[in-house]
Amino acid sequence: MGKHVQILSNAATASHAKLVEKYRRMGFDITPDQLISSRWLLEQSLANRAREGLWGVIAPENSEPGFFTHRAREASGTLPQFYGKPYAPAFQAVIERFTDIPPGQILMVGDTLHTDILGGQNAGMKTLLVTAEGSLQGMDIPNCIAQSGIAPDFIAPEI
Repeated sequence: MGKHVQILSNAATASHAKLVEKYRRMGFDITPDQLISSRWLLEQSLANRAREGLWGVIAPENSEPGFFTHRAREASGTLPQFYGKPYAPAFQAVIERFTDIPPGQILMVGDTLHTDILGGQNAGMKTLLVTAEGSLQGMDIPNCIAQSGIAPDFIAPEI
C-alpha cells in the first residue's frame, strides 16, 4: 500500500542482525534500516558520544534489563538513560526517520499499553493496540484500559 514501516523493539539481548532475521521469520519483509531496537539505540549512543563518569549496562541473558535498572535507580538515586519503549529516545528515533511526516500522522502499532501505546502517545503519534497476540492476549481489554488509564486511538485483534 506504499506505507513506510519501521519496527521499534525493546529486545535488548539480541543483536540487530538477529532481530532482523526474527522479524523476517515472522513474515515482515524488512531491511536492517527498518528496525530500531533499544540495544541498537544504546550502541549508537555509546559510539556517537563520549561518556564521562561511570556508566553501565545491565542485561543478564533472558532477563528484563529495565527491571534491574529501576531497582538500581531506587537504591542509588542515579538517573539512568533509558533507550527502550516507552521512553522518548526510542520514539524520537522513529520520528527522525520520517522527517517528512508529522508525528500525528505516524501510527504506533503494539500489543502493550505501558510501552507501545503510552510511548507512542507521549511522542504525539496515533496508536493501535493489537489484542489477539502478545501481552494482552485473552484479557479483558476494556478493563485493562480502564485500570491503566491508557487508551489507544484504535484497537484491532491483529495487523
